[in-house]
Amino acid sequence: MQRGQNRTRAYPAPGHYPKERTVSATVNVGMLELDRKLSKVLDCARQQPVSVSRYGSPWVWVVSHETWIGQIQLTRYVPPRHPLVALREHVDDALRAHADLLRQASADCGLTLDPAILCRTYLLQLLYPAGSKPYFHEQIAYNLLFRWFAGLSEGNGCECAPTFDRELDAIACHEALAALLCQALDEGLLTPANWAMRKRAAQRPAGTGRRPLAPGGRAVSGGCHAAMP
Repeated sequence: MQRGQNRTRAYPAPGHYPKERTVSATVNVGMLELDRKLSKVLDCARQQPVSVSRYGSPWVWVVSHETWIGQIQLTRYVPPRHPLVALREHVDDALRAHADLLRQASADCGLTLDPAILCRTYLLQLLYPAGSKPYFHEQIAYNLLFRWFAGLSEGNGCECAPTFDRELDAIACHEALAALLCQALDEGLLTPANWAMRKRAAQRPAGTGRRPLAPGGRAVSGGCHAAMP
């Protein structure tokens, strides 16, 4: 059991969602349920991390050995001074501070995948527009820094691409959540460690020669509501 602000995100209990969905919705239990159903919670945690709440706020996480080791191994490939490191801390703080909004947006959009992973992946799309969805899927599958930022473990990807893409678009279209993410991104990029990324994000993505595309395929200049074509 892990105390504090663990950034591993939770997944649903076995059987709640189709097996091919490898990035799944959050499992949350309260202290009373943990006390009464400890064995079941631990059994669930062997398959996916479980968030335990106290007084309505996340308190500890229960994770399997494999999940914990997978996250540790990913951090070996994360440069400690990379702008994404400071940005993720800021984004995670914003998501925790607005947990109610995140839950409401998840319900409004009918999300079946982990909303925190979707939010961070959405921000990656804004910062590093790939030009096409297949290419973005390739990047998120093989770029270990991107996987760490999004919150994906080594054995976890976006193989459920249609669902993944559909729910990313849903987040982009949710006005309140998109505004929160844009604010978190803007404030995070204003930190000294991230000033260089702000300049990079304002330029055309290297190697693509294309600007971010909004839903429908039209180019945008602002970036806040950019999404893959």
